[in-house]
Amino acid sequence: MMSSLDFARGWIFTTGPRERPVKVPQDWQTCAVCELTGWVHPSTRITHAMEDDAAVVFIGRVVDLEADSGDAGVIAQELLGTLRSDGLEATIRRVSYLGGRYVALIRWNGEWACVPDAGAMMKAFWGSRDGAHIIASHQPLVADAVSASQSPQALELRRRLSAQRRTGTVFWPGALSPYQGIRPLLANHALRWTSGESPRHERFYPWMDLPQMTPAESREKFTQLFRDHVRLLMASQPVVAVSLTGGDDSQATLAAALEYWRPGDITWTYYDFRNPTALGQKDLLRANGLAVRLGLVHKVVPLAAPSSNDFQRSYDRSFTSTRQNPVLAHAVHEHLSSNILELHSLVAEVGTGFYSNNTGAQLSPEGLRDLFQGANDFTGVPGLRQVMEDFIDYSNFSEESLRDRDFKDMFYWEGRLGTWGSLRVQELTMSHDVALPFNQRDIIEALQTSPQEERDARSPLRALAADRLS
Repeated sequence: MMSSLDFARGWIFTTGPRERPVKVPQDWQTCAVCELTGWVHPSTRITHAMEDDAAVVFIGRVVDLEADSGDAGVIAQELLGTLRSDGLEATIRRVSYLGGRYVALIRWNGEWACVPDAGAMMKAFWGSRDGAHIIASHQPLVADAVSASQSPQALELRRRLSAQRRTGTVFWPGALSPYQGIRPLLANHALRWTSGESPRHERFYPWMDLPQMTPAESREKFTQLFRDHVRLLMASQPVVAVSLTGGDDSQATLAAALEYWRPGDITWTYYDFRNPTALGQKDLLRANGLAVRLGLVHKVVPLAAPSSNDFQRSYDRSFTSTRQNPVLAHAVHEHLSSNILELHSLVAEVGTGFYSNNTGAQLSPEGLRDLFQGANDFTGVPGLRQVMEDFIDYSNFSEESLRDRDFKDMFYWEGRLGTWGSLRVQELTMSHDVALPFNQRDIIEALQTSPQEERDARSPLRALAADRLS
């Protein structure tokens, strides 16, 4: 029996027959847009605008910093004008600079493009069967719709990685999927197709070099854009909950949110009281001490083994073979309200430079494998090099296509954040909706224009926090 938690806040669209796929619950809303048919979870935000052969569909929460708007309907309608005046390429680029957490479906002159938000934090997977193309939020939904079976080779590779892990989180590498023929939509790429043709996974970013700025200009631009993004996100939901740690990323988010704080807003931190560590305790106490000093409500979510069989069954159905942190997913479901919007600080490290210390890394399958493994040693795991070779091909990951960007930043952005990070966020949405203040392209670019020493020191983030939290 299906539950409302199955594929929570999920969605699926198909170009094929309009019969409801077997795994799509009966309470999901049907949505037809031109030749696409979709089904969306009752809690999924969906907005569309159509005129003649043009259509813009937003799945998720979208805000427009340039227009200072959080009205998805108005944003979609304005993009119809962009389609008519400037065409599909310009519209894809315009959509990619919006804020929030969303996937956009755009139709123009018989061609469709599926475009993710800046970090691909609203997950999208795709596959095809018998000439029909399916795009959905969860891999099992696509696998069911195209009758894809699990890949023994992929599952064995994942098992070997987990067995040899010494430290850190082991996530699915590159564009690998546990299902045969299922692919993720990566950040900075669009999935494009016309009737009768196979989909094309095409890179659209970067299309120009980063602007030249002084450190002061970069910091000023980041601060203003970040504050505006947080303001628009908070205005889109009556109650927000800032995920707070002792780190610079979440404290920058809190600093920006304080200006717009309301009586019902809260901060929260999770902690594993069953397995306390000195580092975890320090992080919790720093977050708690900051919230108390500022007079804010701070909720501590205790991690514990799931006590609800219903929740566990829904989790297992939704995240078959891609489990990240079921204990955390269950804990927030039990202890946080479903009507909050969580402000989560993932994506910051695209701007601050997650892999910046790996100065000897090379853009090659071996180089990406070495970045992926971190402090682990996966060099002997069969198939991992081939996965990275496939990622390079699938994402057109070359020095020429990346222009002036550091390939290490781009690999974190496209090959780690959009796999591990977005799946972790998707698990949290079984409880409540999540927005990411750093998840906006102008904000990422403002951070990336800072000198490397400022990025490494997180100077723009620390300056914002010091100004507001001291």
